Amino acid sequence: MSCFAILEKSDIQIAVKLNKVDAESELEALRLEGYKVIVEQVDAEDSSDALLKAKQLQQTTATAKMDYQSKYKTGLVVGKIIGVIGWLMVIVGLENMLAGSVQSMDQYIWSYGIMFSAMLPGFGIFLSGLFSVAASQVIKATVDNADNTHRIYLHLKGE
Repeated sequence: MSCFAILEKSDIQIAVKLNKVDAESELEALRLEGYKVIVEQVDAEDSSDALLKAKQLQQTTATAKMDYQSKYKTGLVVGKIIGVIGWLMVIVGLENMLAGSVQSMDQYIWSYGIMFSAMLPGFGIFLSGLFSVAASQVIKATVDNADNTHRIYLHLKGE
């Protein structure tokens, strides 16, 4: 079995045997003529077999690149909404922590315990927001996993 590189110019495809001594110079000459490498390496018995395998590989690649519409659009929308709410909670939590610390500093300048206790509600909101953002990312990852599993199924099925 030999190794071939497949080059293409317009609709013309050429298989170049890579096991030859002058393969690099032949590839360079074809590149200068305007040919582009479309498949780096194909193992085949002869050049016609290499061209056939390259065509099959291109069809497989085209199938893998097809546009796929998610069947779980509602899940994606819910995940995005949860993510937006989560980020808003993070911002509100930070503002509450800042406001709690500033307010308690004015009244109780020497008592850090009171300042930290005034910041606790804001910290709770902040932490809840982070968990909401994480939950939205888990939803998106789960939907992506389901979509990609379906694409793999379609690819293996041959559609």
